[in-house]
Amino acid sequence: MRPQGSPTIRDVAKHAGVSVATVSHVLQGKSSLHAAATVERVRRSAEELSYRPNRTAQNLARRQTRTLGVVVETMTTGRFTANAFCVEVLDGILDFAGEADYQVKIVSLKCNDSQTVAQCVDNGSMDAAALIAPNSDGALVAWAQTAALPIVLVGSLPDGIDIPRVDVDDEAAILNAVRWLTELGHRHIGIITGPPTQWSAVRRENAYARALASAGLEAIASLRYAGDYTYASGQAGAAELMTADPRPTAIICGNDGVAVGALEALHRLHIRVPDEVSILGFDDHDVARWCRPQLTTIRQPFHEMGVKAAELLITAIEGGPVLRKEPIIFPGVLVRRRSTAPPPGLSAPRGARRGGSVP
Repeated sequence: MRPQGSPTIRDVAKHAGVSVATVSHVLQGKSSLHAAATVERVRRSAEELSYRPNRTAQNLARRQTRTLGVVVETMTTGRFTANAFCVEVLDGILDFAGEADYQVKIVSLKCNDSQTVAQCVDNGSMDAAALIAPNSDGALVAWAQTAALPIVLVGSLPDGIDIPRVDVDDEAAILNAVRWLTELGHRHIGIITGPPTQWSAVRRENAYARALASAGLEAIASLRYAGDYTYASGQAGAAELMTADPRPTAIICGNDGVAVGALEALHRLHIRVPDEVSILGFDDHDVARWCRPQLTTIRQPFHEMGVKAAELLITAIEGGPVLRKEPIIFPGVLVRRRSTAPPPGLSAPRGARRGGSVP
């Protein structure tokens, strides 16, 4: 409700000597409908009267909430705040939405069924929604394919599912990482995967197998551990891979949390990293710089991905271009730190640096 005595749009119109419709056009950014002198007169009148638009009334008239939804399936990812991917993407969404005067509503889906999606997401409480790394075979993705709301997915999806999305080129990043490890001399490269319901995990494993084949190496079954993107699976996976024959001299981990779990398991087994085994993560969260040794990993631009998702959604809400089905893909960058080195008995080949970043 407007405070008693506050100027109204009618007061501005009277002060400027124009119609209420003209004031509304100018304040909504439709200045091209009127002469420059008229636009200036309206703006000056609004400023002199200290007029502030009634956002609630405007939004009701437009049937808009000026709210973006951020939807996460926490029945598989666990607590929202414990998931670094979700939190860092959310930061980007919040930054852009705040600048555009939009609110953000966080929706935590704890059940994978269409009724829950309808109650929590498709209920008129938001103008558009960003879906953060949903399961490719879940009810949320099924709903999004026919949703009336503008939808952007942040993360990966199988080919053939047409939802606008923002993603990272994890395939190219893994190919580059495996190529670099083979250049260091590694021939037995293990992997701790992510869950098969996350298409990012499927793509990374496929890229790992292709990179080995390109190097003339075999993807050995005993050097694969089925993980789930958790610290615990990194611990269990590294411990099991160390019993394989041949034993890996390098392990690619599904994400940084898995990699930190692997580092802990190897420490307990008194296996030195990187002198005996190299460890490589994926994400470049803060933990990659905090752990010891510092983690070689692939950097995802989470904040930029969140900003882009919010930009696409707000542009669609405000009458901009229809959201395109072709994904917007950011590059993954290999960040080389202390957790990787040549395998035992070999020195680094000429030109192979221990640190630095490679796109």
